Amino acid sequence: MFIEQKRLVKEIALCSLFASLVAAGSFIKINTPWMVPFTLQFPISNAAALILGGRLASLSIITYVLVGLMGFPIFSCGGGFGYIFKPTFGYILGFIFGSYVCGTIIEKFKTESLTVMIIASFINLTIVHFFGVLYGYLIMNYYLDIQKKLIYFLINWSMIFLPSDFLLCVLSSIISKKIKMFRVIEFKNKGLKNTKI
Repeated sequence: MFIEQKRLVKEIALCSLFASLVAAGSFIKINTPWMVPFTLQFPISNAAALILGGRLASLSIITYVLVGLMGFPIFSCGGGFGYIFKPTFGYILGFIFGSYVCGTIIEKFKTESLTVMIIASFINLTIVHFFGVLYGYLIMNYYLDIQKKLIYFLINWSMIFLPSDFLLCVLSSIISKKIKMFRVIEFKNKGLKNTKI
C-alpha cells in the first residue's frame, strides 16, 4: 500500500514537473509572419514522452492544456477557453496525441536505443504537424472565414519548420537518453531496482 502511494505521488510530481516545463517552453518563443511562433513546447513534450512513457507524458500535457483553458496565460498567446478557436490550438492537441504515441513506442520496445528514440520523436513530430495543419486549416476557413488553401498551411505551418524541428527531435532524444541513463546509474548506486514509472 505504501509503495503504491509513493508511486502515485511520484507520478503526480513528474506530471506536474513536465506540465510546468511545457508551460515555460511556451514563453520562449520567436514570432513568425505565419501566425505560428517557434517555441520550445515540442522538444519538452517530446522529452516527456521519451522519459515518462505514453500515459504519464500525455497526462502531463493534458494537465498543461486544462490549466491553460481555465484562464491561466500559459499558452504561447495567452489562455482561456476561447483559445480552442485559435488556429494554432491544433498543435497543442497534437502534443497530447503525439506524446502518447511516442511514449508508447518507447515502452513497447523497452530499449534505450537512441535510434528508436529518434524515430519515435519523428513520429511524434508528424502527429503534431498533422493536427496543427489540419486544425489551422479548418479554423481559418470555416470559423474565421479567412480562405486559405491547404497547401498554404502545409508549406508555412509545417514544411518551413521541419529542419529546426528535426534537429529538436535529435537533441531532445539525446538529452532524454542521458537523463534515463543517469536514472539507471542512480538506482544501481543505491542498490535499488529501476522499476518502470
